[in-house]
Amino acid sequence: MGRCTTSARTGSILGGGSKKGLQAEIQNDIVAEIEALIGRGAVDDLDFEALETALRRQALRLAARSLEQRMNADTSDHAGPVLSCIGCGNPAQYRGRHSKTFESVLGPLQLERAYYHCAACESGFCPRDRCLHLDKFSLTPGALRMTGSAAALVSFAESSALLRELAAVEVSVKQVERAAEALGVEIAEHERQCVERLGEVAGRTANSPTVLRKHARSSWSPCGRRNRGMKKINPCGMRDQSPIRPPLRVQPFPTPA
Repeated sequence: MGRCTTSARTGSILGGGSKKGLQAEIQNDIVAEIEALIGRGAVDDLDFEALETALRRQALRLAARSLEQRMNADTSDHAGPVLSCIGCGNPAQYRGRHSKTFESVLGPLQLERAYYHCAACESGFCPRDRCLHLDKFSLTPGALRMTGSAAALVSFAESSALLRELAAVEVSVKQVERAAEALGVEIAEHERQCVERLGEVAGRTANSPTVLRKHARSSWSPCGRRNRGMKKINPCGMRDQSPIRPPLRVQPFPTPA
């Protein structure tokens, strides 16, 4: 299939790199929505909470529609009538563009992608999904990060409610559960790889205690950031560059003579 060149084509997907044009269009639409919602009435008579909630919903919807239109206008993911299957390597036939709805931080996005079907393994795939990390979930990377962060703190049901209330992102309880379980499997696999690498380093540096102490005190790893006090793992895998400080030793007050 070759390398994913999505980042190199970001400008073309977003309207030929017309960043200012997209910004102006969204801004004009939002201003029009504000004028329509507020009208000519007195500002003091407004229900401000209802107004800001409605404006946030409208702003996100406008941004989602603009992004959706520009991404669907780009058909460069069509790599010809035949493409190597990502599963078995046999030729996969192009079967047109398939539409799928993804939940994003902007709301639902209905994206059209080139679809290839492999007769040998009886499976299909969309090259763009793999490039944009959309091949495992119906959640965009931003929505997946939100979901994982919430699920690491509260229950699946509470996570779904918090995402809806605080971010206006609709993720069902079942989606939260599937995402959290999948992220947990990835974290466990990363941890296993980390332990194996540390074991290899320990074997090579048996006579170098300095190197062993350095690896033992590492504050981050690919398996995610570990809070050593709470024994939790950040499922988002954010790199923590903060130094590990030694425990604070409080000197007792001197006893009066």
